[in-house]
Amino acid sequence: LYYDHARKPDVSVVVPAFNEAKRIGRTLTSLVHAVRKSPLLVEVVVVNNASTDDTPEIAEYFGARVAHEKIKGLSYARQTGLEVADAEIILGTDADTQVPPTWIKAHLDHYDDPETIGVCGNRQFDAVHPLFNVFQGSMNIVSLGIRQLRRARVMKPKGWQGLSGPNFSYRKNVALEVGYVRGADKVEDTLMGKRLSEKGKVVLDQSPEITVLADGRRYQNLAGVYERVRSQFRPLLHGQIQPLLDER
Repeated sequence: LYYDHARKPDVSVVVPAFNEAKRIGRTLTSLVHAVRKSPLLVEVVVVNNASTDDTPEIAEYFGARVAHEKIKGLSYARQTGLEVADAEIILGTDADTQVPPTWIKAHLDHYDDPETIGVCGNRQFDAVHPLFNVFQGSMNIVSLGIRQLRRARVMKPKGWQGLSGPNFSYRKNVALEVGYVRGADKVEDTLMGKRLSEKGKVVLDQSPEITVLADGRRYQNLAGVYERVRSQFRPLLHGQIQPLLDER
């Protein structure tokens, strides 16, 4: 992941990480393959979010630039990454996620459209409980149906597109203008997507070329599956997101 720091990169990849020494190696290895597949100059920034293990040392070993955020929480780490990244287009993923070799190109292709200011990609999970896949497949079908109804104007269009923490990108200047909501560490990505949607076009791309593989350790048992179901049906907009938007 080394590159000539005297030159401005074409794209920055930001990876927040808190005590991910056991998993960040896989993430950075996948990024090495994606960087090699891209003709662009790419920098990778790992934001060490107050880790107490070897996370920053492993990131440095892979050649990533390491930034530090002492306040724990994804909202703070992602904001720090946004501020220190040097490129005009920033891609984001998590430290327990693997990206495909086509990932960088798949994101950057969308920015050929000057109106696009953000992109949200899909994610899958590895090594999960079988019931998790049943539930997630059902949710995907429901989501597809809702999108079709909105396109047909049978349902009112949502009007905004959230981001997915393991798989997103945006134009730095617009993202800096709106910023992350500090302390919104479970919905910081959704809130950023909503804020960006108020400024321009945020694209949802669910193609295999952009889809990442996230760690499924939280969903390997029934308790994890139950929590996933509960979180999906929790009324985020009125229960968690709206009060945070009101504090802007």
